[in-house]
Amino acid sequence: GRDLVAYFDKNGTPNERMRAYYMLDRTYFDLGELPRALETYLQAADCADTTATDCDFALLSRVCGQSADIFFQQGLYRNQIEYSDLSTKFGLLGKDSLNALISYAKKAEAYEQLQQKDSAILIYEDAISKLSSYNYNTVAARFAGVLANILIDKGDIEKAGFYMKEHERNSGYFDDNGEIQPGREIYYHIKGLYFLKQQQLDSA
Repeated sequence: GRDLVAYFDKNGTPNERMRAYYMLDRTYFDLGELPRALETYLQAADCADTTATDCDFALLSRVCGQSADIFFQQGLYRNQIEYSDLSTKFGLLGKDSLNALISYAKKAEAYEQLQQKDSAILIYEDAISKLSSYNYNTVAARFAGVLANILIDKGDIEKAGFYMKEHERNSGYFDDNGEIQPGREIYYHIKGLYFLKQQQLDSA
């Protein structure tokens, strides 16, 4: 990996250098070496020549998105927001609308951790709407499950019910009998809370 990076550092175009660093990043990331992965992602981003007409903005978007994920895992939520925004911007410039919108939606995680739940809700709602308008319905439905959880917590039960239906119908996590994929059973806890709060409202 390092040899490849050294070769392209000397001989490669900005896009080739960025790709070489990106491939090395993925190795560190997969090994769980997050600080090294982050350092290499930031080096990859530095390689990009955003003034060039042939800049690989789609790859740069993924580089920034991966950096944002690591910032989130390290509890650096302001940095995550900054790099999610960059990932969204470069994704749109690189005509990778799916990655751009995923990065935009993930920004809501940071706002939730910063206790700015209203901001998180607005971003999720907007991102889900935009994903649906591009027919990325499966991805939209997966974020709908996350949004439902925040809405239940906030007591907005009617809206939570709408997003839960969306999640169950289109996320691809449920079989024909409505059973969820193994490993995702936490959703039943969310649904239990939903019914509990709904009953409290009904009985009130």
